[in-house]
Amino acid sequence: MVNEHRMKQGLVLDAMRSAISLRRPNRETSLLHHSNRGSQYTCETFRELLAEENITCSMSVRGNCWDSAMKENFFASLKKERIHQEQFEQAV
Repeated sequence: MVNEHRMKQGLVLDAMRSAISLRRPNRETSLLHHSNRGSQYTCETFRELLAEENITCSMSVRGNCWDSAMKENFFASLKKERIHQEQFEQAV
C-alpha cells in the first residue's frame, strides 16, 4: 500500500524542472536552493539535477528546526503585508 501523505521525489523534481524551464536561468549565474533535509531533497536524482543546472544546494542544519526561522519569518511577513493586501485583477 502506498502512503499518499508522504513527500514524493517526483513532485519536487517536476517543480524544479518546471521552474528552470519557465525562468530559464543563466547557467553562469550562481543560484542557491535552500531546503530542509527531507528525503525528496537529499535523493541522488534531485542533487544531480541541481548540479547539472549549476545550482548550489543549501540545507538546514540536521535536527535544528530553528535554522530557517529568520528567513521563513521574513517571507511570511512579506506575504502578509504585500501580497495579501493587494487587489489583483482576475483573469476572465
